[in-house]
Amino acid sequence: QQIKPMMLIRALILAFVVNSVHSQPPRPGGGGSTSTGTACNACGRSATYSEAITTVSGYTKRTITSTGCPNHYSYCTGKPGVTGCADIGVEGTASEATDQEKSIEIPGNPVIASSVTDVECDVSALAIALNGVSIFGGVVDNACSFLDVNDDTSEWTAFDMCSGHSEQTGNYHYHFPPSCLIAQATATNPTADGHSPQIGWSLDGFPIYGGLGPGGNVMTHTAQGCTGDYCLDGCSGKEQEIPDLDGFKYRYYLTGATSDLTSLPSDPKPNATDYPFTLKCYVGCLFSTLSAGTCTGTTGVNSTYTAAAVSGYTTAFTDISDTRLCGTGLAETTPTGAPTYAPTYLPTIAPSEEPTTEPTAAPTVDEYPIETELSFESSLDFPGTTASDFNADTAAQQAVIDTFADSMSNTTSDDVSIKNVTTTTRRRLRAVDLHDHLLEKKQQLGNNKH
Repeated sequence: QQIKPMMLIRALILAFVVNSVHSQPPRPGGGGSTSTGTACNACGRSATYSEAITTVSGYTKRTITSTGCPNHYSYCTGKPGVTGCADIGVEGTASEATDQEKSIEIPGNPVIASSVTDVECDVSALAIALNGVSIFGGVVDNACSFLDVNDDTSEWTAFDMCSGHSEQTGNYHYHFPPSCLIAQATATNPTADGHSPQIGWSLDGFPIYGGLGPGGNVMTHTAQGCTGDYCLDGCSGKEQEIPDLDGFKYRYYLTGATSDLTSLPSDPKPNATDYPFTLKCYVGCLFSTLSAGTCTGTTGVNSTYTAAAVSGYTTAFTDISDTRLCGTGLAETTPTGAPTYAPTYLPTIAPSEEPTTEPTAAPTVDEYPIETELSFESSLDFPGTTASDFNADTAAQQAVIDTFADSMSNTTSDDVSIKNVTTTTRRRLRAVDLHDHLLEKKQQLGNNKH
């Protein structure tokens, strides 16, 4: 999608507005968050999420704690002039997200209230995703301005490929369906009939799902003319029991297209008819009003339901285009103040081994397969050589090195614009730069030709 030139000028205004309006405190009784100022890892390795079920004054409470850091790519885009960010459609150098030390309290046994609570104009977290990230509504400022998907200067131009962004306190959040989280949840916890998996909790205690309902049918809003069995009410939810899915009598759905996990800003994106994209009102009671006796209604769970903690998603999501900094799971840098991590290709879901007390030596160049270190221009042709050859076939490695060395015959070690090597390639070299890497390999092979 082409970005209009005027966007680059008006984006400066947008960046100021985005970092100014998202400042309302959390809704009373839902718990809250406080930024520590510690930067989140931009490739998703700072995420935490846990739940605890307790009983308080006869009411079941679900307490969610999290850093609020996304478990996926979050490099800042669409905010020129903001440190670590870049222009619209351009990848920045850091994430704006910071550790929020979240502690959210919601009903463990939600209640369908006697009347709904309007939250359309709230510019704060209305829900929490299962990776600990806040879910906001479809408005972007305290004047209740709607997020206009047809306005190419609207806030969506600062959404990353996972469909989120941060505000001035570092609170990373979603206004659109969270593309990377939905992709991860669908891949790891698919439902039997194609219904979207659960991806979050509303602050009234009811579950939140992606945009697909029973049988994998797309859920749309009655207000936009939907008729039949797959229509949502004004809050963007539906009262219905689905015993094979969960034990709730009501659930919310996040509506609209999810991104291709590549484009900046996030694209495809929801249509205007998908508004409010997330939630517009609460059907249930908040834990604070429920336990205080100021909100009453009927049970929102079936007779067999028992509240249980959900594990959430904290494993870094790595299905990101190689054209981005987190491609194939290789983070370029760790922001100052964020946790540090040993180099790795793809994080595994299985628990890691217990740490040893023995010091671990830094990885050497040879520990990294050549195919993950180098990407070749189309002008460099290697007939009959596949990616799998590079690890096992020394001759194939030598052929690659020789070809690169020949292409660099007129290049000095100080030349940063190395011939036939893209910026992405240079970013992906982990231990040494390309020139030194080739020279070392050539010396190992007994060939000192440069």
